[in-house]
Amino acid sequence: MDFGGAANAFSTITTLLATYVAEQRAGKQRSIEGFKDWLAEHRHTEVVNMLEQNSATTVSIKAMLSQDREVLLKNFDSLDRHMAAISSAVTGLSNLALAVRPMARLSRQAEALLCKMHSSGASQFLDVGQQLLSGAKLLLPMDSEDRAEITPDDPQFFEDDLHVLRDLGMIRFTSNSQGHRIVNLTRPGAEHAKRVKADGWQTPCPN
Repeated sequence: MDFGGAANAFSTITTLLATYVAEQRAGKQRSIEGFKDWLAEHRHTEVVNMLEQNSATTVSIKAMLSQDREVLLKNFDSLDRHMAAISSAVTGLSNLALAVRPMARLSRQAEALLCKMHSSGASQFLDVGQQLLSGAKLLLPMDSEDRAEITPDDPQFFEDDLHVLRDLGMIRFTSNSQGHRIVNLTRPGAEHAKRVKADGWQTPCPN
């Protein structure tokens, strides 16, 4: 295996670590020795050699393996999602990234809007902006005591982000008796907002 530089080495090691942790039963103790044995068993001798020659990498992996299994798996999933999001903007990788991780299409504003909708406690939001002469982009929670307006950080792409969320099933559009658009938060949208909020790495969701 040719690591081909630090970036590829990091990707290789984290992928193998994630696989190793996922294969270990819950409650089973994990160790750097166990990881190296697992690598040898699966014929990743180059990685074993690299670990034996790089004490800093070994120390870092020991620290990771001491964490709770569920925490580790969540962190690996978070890393995978963020790598897919970055890859979705790279020519030649975007189709694969979106095939594996459709949510990679979500911008930070789209995720922030989704989180704000979920945090409001409402399931329906009136698109107030359609009724304002100023053309301001606003969503007003309809079935919640929290009537705070939800505003986008980047109004230019407000419509684009809403349509991406709709295409992914995170929200759906209906209308009221006056023909004004209603944005409905779906269960998958709420579940994704929870995952984003629980992600401790650069989350766009409010606490």
